[in-house]
Amino acid sequence: MQKYKRQMLISGVGEKGQKKLNSACIAIIGVGAIGSLSADYLVRAGVGKIILVDKDKIEEMNIHRQTLYSVKDIGKRKVDVARRELLRANPDVEIIVIKEYISNENAHEILKSASLILDCTDNMASRKIIDDYCQKSKKIWIHAAASGTKCNVLVLDEPSDFSRYFGTGSFGNCSENAILGPVAGLASCIQSAEAIKVIVGLPYFEHLQRFDLLNNKHEIIKVKKVKK
Repeated sequence: MQKYKRQMLISGVGEKGQKKLNSACIAIIGVGAIGSLSADYLVRAGVGKIILVDKDKIEEMNIHRQTLYSVKDIGKRKVDVARRELLRANPDVEIIVIKEYISNENAHEILKSASLILDCTDNMASRKIIDDYCQKSKKIWIHAAASGTKCNVLVLDEPSDFSRYFGTGSFGNCSENAILGPVAGLASCIQSAEAIKVIVGLPYFEHLQRFDLLNNKHEIIKVKKVKK
């Protein structure tokens, strides 16, 4: 536990919280800019098992914001390179790689062992699949997204939260949009912190947070909770 000593000094973490992290399993859907950095933080925090879900290969245009990867990794599977680098950071963590995109057909099998699910995808269709699964399984998931100079983070802990925040229509893919690297980093930092709080049992932020790093603006969007 020595490697987590400074983290365990945080009020509400301690040895008990650290043991919760060590026994947790977190699934990360999408291992790009947000997902790779969230995985890095959570592995270093001592989360016992990480499931990485992504079918993509590393491209040159990924390198400016996807910090686990280098130019030597171009053409390789993101999950394979991420696993290699994460185990270098913490060999005590179990890392499972799934070289598939999340779908209605495979979601249960991939996510059934996860204590918590992180949405690090780049499209609304995948988020709807995650939301449907989490509603059925009554699991918490954490949405994070970045585009241009803006990012969103939201902990989703009850049915219908996602549709009440984002609607129910059809949405396009944001994989080709402009993106400032540190914006994805900010989304990942907040998502990772919220994940640690959820696992440890500390109060997590219940509303949608939006940041614009171009103008240094922070916006909180509140939606009344149904169950509270």
